[in-house]
Amino acid sequence: MEARTVGEPRRPRFEQFAIKTLRPKLQELGMDEKATDTIEDRQLRSRLSGLLVQVNDEVVLADGRARYQRFLADPTSVSPSQLGLVLGIAGREADQATYDNFNELARTSLRGEDKFRYLGAYATAKDPAHAKQTMNLAPATDFPPIVTNNVLSSV
Repeated sequence: MEARTVGEPRRPRFEQFAIKTLRPKLQELGMDEKATDTIEDRQLRSRLSGLLVQVNDEVVLADGRARYQRFLADPTSVSPSQLGLVLGIAGREADQATYDNFNELARTSLRGEDKFRYLGAYATAKDPAHAKQTMNLAPATDFPPIVTNNVLSSV
């Protein structure tokens, strides 16, 4: 959705409409998981949050940035179902230090799933300089080809 509407003159109106439509349901669910959540509640929360990120909802973006800071201090502070979203928000808006941190986390992580998440996060950076770094870095890594291909296709 985001890539298809960049530069469209009606994009701001679409973003306002999407936020007005989607945010109330997310607020009803709450940003934090609850013990009483169903699987569907968790999936819907994640999906709504992701869509709201795509339409630049500052409430969701600010929440994701705050969660990322908590994650750095305590990785268990972010639930597994929200980790992709939180890393994606941090990656999308990454400064150079955050970008470098994702690369370091990917290199030192012992789990393949975690490596993939970190690499995917830095591949979503909106900063063109980071996109160029990713394009140059990905082929030179020792990550499996499937991971490198997925990262490159995300830039």
